[in-house]
Amino acid sequence: MRRQITKAAVSAACSIAILVSATLPAYAAVGRFTYRLQAGRPNLLVDPQSFRCIGLSAFGQTVRLVVNETNEVANMYVNRNCTGEFIPVAPGEQREFVEAISAVRFVPL
Repeated sequence: MRRQITKAAVSAACSIAILVSATLPAYAAVGRFTYRLQAGRPNLLVDPQSFRCIGLSAFGQTVRLVVNETNEVANMYVNRNCTGEFIPVAPGEQREFVEAISAVRFVPL
């Protein structure tokens, strides 16, 4: 009997977890975000996920230019894990960097 109650409780908990996760909103910036590393052609993110830290640097190269054509603010970070201070790039803004930018996080207005 105890085993049946435990199975029922686990089953109910899983069902609730699935329902809750299905109702949570999934945010994403709408639009294109273009960035150029120190030496290279432009890279493109299309409809990037909101609130997620996205690493942009590769092979020791960091971001030097961004064009934010999304509907969200792109917070640019020196640290690849999106910690510390950031430099906001507004929707529709283009920006060049002297700092060694390594990551971005999109945040709704």
